[in-house]
Amino acid sequence: MVEHKLFRVVDALQQARSSPTNLTDETAMVIDHYIALIRRNIVPDQELIDQCRKLYAKHKDALDLIFRYGEVNTFESAATQFFGTHPELKLLANRTSVAAFLPGSLYEVTPELEGTNWWGQSRPILYWFYHRKDRLGLILEVGPLSGTKLPREILVKQFLDHFGSNTKITAKFTRIYSEHRKLTNDQISDPEELVVAMNALYETVVVNHLPAIIEITRLVFQQ
Repeated sequence: MVEHKLFRVVDALQQARSSPTNLTDETAMVIDHYIALIRRNIVPDQELIDQCRKLYAKHKDALDLIFRYGEVNTFESAATQFFGTHPELKLLANRTSVAAFLPGSLYEVTPELEGTNWWGQSRPILYWFYHRKDRLGLILEVGPLSGTKLPREILVKQFLDHFGSNTKITAKFTRIYSEHRKLTNDQISDPEELVVAMNALYETVVVNHLPAIIEITRLVFQQ
């Protein structure tokens, strides 16, 4: 809206400058300098605006997709950086706004279960980052325990007891623990800022509880 009004000011000044009036040289010079100031520091060049409009009209569908999924691409870039600096983690899936993983030490004690297919892998325990609009979260979840006679409730209950949670145990997927961070506009669009937020969540959700999670998993699956 402001730029639109400034365009009108520039148009009026140019019209006054070119009209056959008795402007003094000093007045004409002031008008010229003011028009140049607005164009240089406030208003984009009209020719550039026209080119942008033509480009958008020609590639509207592609540009709309870029505008729509730009945040997702930022998350994927941040996830790639995060896991690149954490070789102790095994990345199991990095899709759009979700990145699923297991710490290597937990991965080793969590058996693969025949018939389980969760994010393209067969282990029933997962951590995963998620990105939703202005939120970044990290979740620990237990999925289905297919191909085993082990009661799923035993594993889930011990996890929930560790976190002091009274979450209802559901039949297939139970969220054990989660935290999230609200993001600023700058963080949403900056992969480096997202990596900082991911590291903070990783410390509180994973690192602080990992020894207990590993021990519970090892003991339950040894039964």
